[in-house]
Amino acid sequence: MSGADLYDDVELYQAQYRHYRDDLPFYRSLALDRPGEVLEVGAGAGRVTVELARIAERVVALEPAPAMRAAAAARLAEAGVAERVELRAQDVRELSDEGRYALAVAPFHAIMHLLTVEDQDAALRAVRRALAPGGAFACDVFAPRF
Repeated sequence: MSGADLYDDVELYQAQYRHYRDDLPFYRSLALDRPGEVLEVGAGAGRVTVELARIAERVVALEPAPAMRAAAAARLAEAGVAERVELRAQDVRELSDEGRYALAVAPFHAIMHLLTVEDQDAALRAVRRALAPGGAFACDVFAPRF
């Protein structure tokens, strides 16, 4: 994922989305339905990561933007779930984990940062390889209404 410049100002990002919780019940229900390890693509400041960590065996959270990763680490520590999360400075397209995750999620438009079809295909292939048999993938994308 690119666009680190969009995520350098963590204070602004967190102020914009401080009260957004609409998607959390959806991701919680997915984690409850699929016990095991969870892969989160585009963890951002850890808003969804904290909720997943409260339910899942373990969460591997990918976040390439350093400022967002630091904010996520602080949020995870504050919530007391840091030991349940492996926070990686990794792009999903470089993921080599195979057959490991019961669930993979890309919340809050994370997939939309992949601007080319080639990048989108590479990310989706990596996620597919990372899923355990019977695993599921859920993502959130923006659908404009014209």
